[in-house]
Amino acid sequence: MSIGMCVSSELPKALREYFEQSRVALALASAEGDNHLVLVSPAFSRLTGYEPEDVVGRNCRLLQRDAANVEPRARLREFLTRPSQPNVRTPIVNFSQGRDAVRQPALHVAAALDRRQGQLYLRVAVRREPVAARNAGGI
Repeated sequence: MSIGMCVSSELPKALREYFEQSRVALALASAEGDNHLVLVSPAFSRLTGYEPEDVVGRNCRLLQRDAANVEPRARLREFLTRPSQPNVRTPIVNFSQGRDAVRQPALHVAAALDRRQGQLYLRVAVRREPVAARNAGGI
């Protein structure tokens, strides 16, 4: 599975290669607008069942569907409105493309700064695979 056709050529080649080779489910979102996804790793696709063309350009809320996620959503909203907060970690219920609910023990989102201009330009999300799936031979 390749990520090259679904990402902006503006992203550094080393970053695209890192995502391509990562065994961890990674998602990269724009820090502008609705924080749409700009890049996902193949491990993200294996974990969620969504191909890059299904999610790039969309907000990752699509993974939550109708799950309540009251506390996780509040923590994520707080993080998104506080430029000085470097990251947030929270358990969250997401759904795979096949409609299976997957409680992710830790969703970690961090801010990435443009070192040249000192401005936030991307957000990185790391999704941990549930323990049961790892023990069953998952990622």
